[in-house]
Amino acid sequence: MKYIKQMSFALAALAAPISAQAEQEFNEELNARLPEEIREAGKMIAVTNGSFPPYEFVEGRKHTGATPELAQEIAQILGVEITHATVAGLPALLSGIGADRYQFSMGPVGDFPKRRDANDFVDWVQEYVVFAVQAGNPQEIVDLDSTCGKRIAVMSGGSAERVIKAQSEKCQSADKPAIEVQSYADQPSSILSVRSDRADAFFSSQAPLTYFVQQSDGALELSGVGQSNGFPSLVQGAVVPKDSPLGSVLQDAFQILMENGTYEEIMTKWGLEHNMIDAAGFNLGEEQSGHIVMTDHATTGDGLMAGMQFLAEMVRSGKPASELLYQFDPVPQLLKNVRFSSGQTPLEDAQVQAAIAQAEADLAEGGRLLIRKSGTEPLVRVMAEHEDAALMEGAVDSVVDAVNAAVGS
Repeated sequence: MKYIKQMSFALAALAAPISAQAEQEFNEELNARLPEEIREAGKMIAVTNGSFPPYEFVEGRKHTGATPELAQEIAQILGVEITHATVAGLPALLSGIGADRYQFSMGPVGDFPKRRDANDFVDWVQEYVVFAVQAGNPQEIVDLDSTCGKRIAVMSGGSAERVIKAQSEKCQSADKPAIEVQSYADQPSSILSVRSDRADAFFSSQAPLTYFVQQSDGALELSGVGQSNGFPSLVQGAVVPKDSPLGSVLQDAFQILMENGTYEEIMTKWGLEHNMIDAAGFNLGEEQSGHIVMTDHATTGDGLMAGMQFLAEMVRSGKPASELLYQFDPVPQLLKNVRFSSGQTPLEDAQVQAAIAQAEADLAEGGRLLIRKSGTEPLVRVMAEHEDAALMEGAVDSVVDAVNAAVGS
């Protein structure tokens, strides 16, 4: 069994005071909803692997980052002490919660349906998965398809490991060399494998990789930014045991921090403003973007509610799902993203506007073109649909090239 280091001190003592933040008001109603054993003890243990910067990392005996600072605020709201325990790797973290050694993890941990068999997730960040590579990207790793035959580091037991192993099988099916998957217990070991040329890339969440690149003095850079990279939607959050009342308590506590500005202040302080979500969620993972909003029942999109209403319509109409869902014949679709810097306005560039106009004309018969700026990160999204896949790809690439030229990339 790997050594587990427990630190019997409160997060409030670990994280440095944040002078700009007001003291959180104790919420008696949330305290009363805590599991009885936590309320009586007046404390609970949050487990972490201690190496997911800038969310959390340990410097000596100091646990710092966005996660412990948010935990400090939640402890004040709930009126309990939150102590901290560090374990080696995500599997140990999840098994520790399942074995009741720890009450929860602040995370953020990737929320996926398979993980919800034994846990619930209180989601509080949106993440993206990209590659950290050596400066200049000598192995030309730009997406999953370019990883065949390469040495790719991942976190052991994480979702990126699952995706990269599936990609290796895809490579072999296409008669390409398999990926050499290198699994590590923590982020520092993974990034070190790239810096020491034992791995060609580290495939992981964008926020910590951005931090490591900034700390590398130019030795590393990001690649594959602005693409799904096997993750259509990735939300992460706190982890609690399945069906524990602690889940809804944490969700409401996070929502208080979101509404009073503390969440935004802490996330921005740690460079995570592009990872914020509008409201704390519960088991949101892998919900497809695009929502059905039923205002008779809720004010926002809800995938489970939409599914239940669809089943109700099947019963009411007596029609099979195949008939109800067959509303149109889908055509090929392509989405590409272009990242720009703060202050740049590429969609106002004359050459970009000309390229968009030409692409719209090319796709006018049998297709469509949609260009928009992302609402959550500095990206221009270029999406097209057309019966002729080659024509569609050419139109998208022409706009992407124009935007790249406008932003100097």
